[in-house]
Amino acid sequence: MLRFFRGETKEPYDLAMICWFEIVSEEFKVYSCSQLYYTDEYNIIPIGSIDQEVHIIQRFDKKNHFLLNKFIF
Repeated sequence: MLRFFRGETKEPYDLAMICWFEIVSEEFKVYSCSQLYYTDEYNIIPIGSIDQEVHIIQRFDKKNHFLLNKFIF
């Protein structure tokens, strides 16, 4: 989380840095979870604009491979 102050008397503006992943729908699912890959794209957005959390599991046996866990939420 980043906290940005616009002035001495103003409330802080809270921001989050978001790392983007790509879902590859053509690939088979692992444990019924979609496979993800880093995209090297980042954005900084207001925390209030975050719609939902996701649980991403790293596949330690492969480079740049992750799974999107849909069963935790």
